Amino acid sequence: KLSQTQDQIQQHKDNSKKIAVAEKSIDRANAQKQVVTGLFASDKKLDTLLLDLNKLVNIRQGELQKFTPDLPVAGGGSSGAAIVTDSSLGAALNNKIKRKGVSIEVKGNFEQVQSILRTIERLDQLLIIKDFHADVDKSTQKIVMDAQGKLLPQPQATIKTSFKIQALIPLTPAEQAAATPPPPPVKK
Repeated sequence: KLSQTQDQIQQHKDNSKKIAVAEKSIDRANAQKQVVTGLFASDKKLDTLLLDLNKLVNIRQGELQKFTPDLPVAGGGSSGAAIVTDSSLGAALNNKIKRKGVSIEVKGNFEQVQSILRTIERLDQLLIIKDFHADVDKSTQKIVMDAQGKLLPQPQATIKTSFKIQALIPLTPAEQAAATPPPPPVKK
């Protein structure tokens, strides 16, 4: 009986150590989850996206030509965001995040457009740039030579750039529960 009791005490100690290690692991996982969740956009941050983009385009001396949010999607709620269900971002994210899109058109020279795109990359919210198109304005693209055949400096050509920004927003637990389909019935 004494050895059985000692074995039980040792098992309790081992289990306590395993529980402590598991709790530390859970704490680390929760901390990582908070960091990752912080990278995603939020509805509050997206409310100021137009102002933020307009400000950064103006600072870089470009022109914001167009800013068109996507139309609200059925099942996406009042924010117009669509719940990701198509595995386009990986099957693990299905019914866990929603995406909200905005079509943007910017005009400027190469350095301005490049600087604008780099600044968009540095925004604190996770954004995906899709459907990127850049066209040179032919009327601003000129090559002029003097009488000796030397190239004369000309103003830089204007580039008209259009792209779509998709912001990824984590679903709230209530939205996630509503979006997750019920499990299939168990057959007996």
